[in-house]
Amino acid sequence: MAVQPYYATGTATVTNGSAIVTGTGTAWSIGVVNGGEFSLQGFSIPIASVNSNNSLTLAYPWPHGSATAPYAISLGNSGAASAITANERLAQFVAAMSEISPFARQLFDDEDATAARATLEAAAPLGYIPVQQGTGVGQGGSTVKVGWKTNNLGLTVDTSDLGNFWGDWMAAASNTANGFWQFPNGRFLEWGTSAQTPSDYVQTFPIAFPNACLSVVACTNFDGMAGDAFIGVAATQVTASQFAIRKRVIQGGSVTSVNYEYPITWLAVGY
Repeated sequence: MAVQPYYATGTATVTNGSAIVTGTGTAWSIGVVNGGEFSLQGFSIPIASVNSNNSLTLAYPWPHGSATAPYAISLGNSGAASAITANERLAQFVAAMSEISPFARQLFDDEDATAARATLEAAAPLGYIPVQQGTGVGQGGSTVKVGWKTNNLGLTVDTSDLGNFWGDWMAAASNTANGFWQFPNGRFLEWGTSAQTPSDYVQTFPIAFPNACLSVVACTNFDGMAGDAFIGVAATQVTASQFAIRKRVIQGGSVTSVNYEYPITWLAVGY
């Protein structure tokens, strides 16, 4: 004769005069024991209904003493009831599935997170926060936007354009004795040291300004003059590509030409 199947996981608590049985460590809903026969300490009563994984109701109140003890539920008579319960749960599941949107259903056959991201058209996690907004001292909740423009990196806060970031990639430069630096706004700073010659001469810029030179300042770094002599240096005839350097010695109220060599340093700004 075949052994009747039974369920006996956990312990059960019965109370004299009550039809409710409370389980500890039980899974009565999952075990589908509805319709089975509940037995404890040699007494058996049919199960009327399963309330949850740890609660069931007997067909009539427990007539014996209250106790918490091992138990057993015979599943031999629970097949038909279990089938009915399973069908009810299946119907509930199908009804719940019908409420899920078609978009969400696309995720059901995705094998892993990579496939799910592809369905959602979402990027993989970066593993870091590229920009953390509004967490600094005194900062508000403004929207900060950083993005690439036509040829530079721009910054916008809410709807206010704050211009471009200054990056070395945007600046042409020549860091030599006679060199230049281009700023992101299109301005140029150029500098140099002229040839040592006693006469006036024309100095060519390291690179011609695209539009115009706005200002040139020139001076001498020669400090060998004696007494009250003073060397004056002027930058004249300024164009986008060059300027003239004129040098004079002022001493005792008279102005004379320079008759010896000394270097001139200069600085120019333009765009």
